[in-house]
Amino acid sequence: MIVGEKKNFIKKLKLNSNINKFIFAKTLFAITKNPSDKFIELIANTLMNRFIFEAEISDDVPNMVSELTSLRCWKNLKMMDEICVDNSVFKKCLKIANEVLSGNLKEEFSNILSFHKKLESHLLTNNVKPKFIVDGFSFFDVYV
Repeated sequence: MIVGEKKNFIKKLKLNSNINKFIFAKTLFAITKNPSDKFIELIANTLMNRFIFEAEISDDVPNMVSELTSLRCWKNLKMMDEICVDNSVFKKCLKIANEVLSGNLKEEFSNILSFHKKLESHLLTNNVKPKFIVDGFSFFDVYV
């Protein structure tokens, strides 16, 4: 699915609710922990690409909040509760979450489906080369 089609698909699913934006931003903040803008955008686009992929192959549209809160970063609920919404990095994550949930995906990241810490990637992807390596993470256009 190309970026324009993804944008229409996202709008059709009406994912841009306040709760989705807030949970998406908290997820980005917990995963990224104050890295570069490019890293936050890559993570956001990857999460949205995975959500769209799951929605396309499923009979039911997955629930955005359920999908996000199933990620490893949500295992530590105390940490997630303590994320300060006035933090400048959280505000950046909220802005990027709003853009992605509005369907404004980056063309260059449109096929990224998974990411791993750089040190782990060689164990998981013997023959798959990352499309991007940013802030110690490898990004792939396949599920690995």
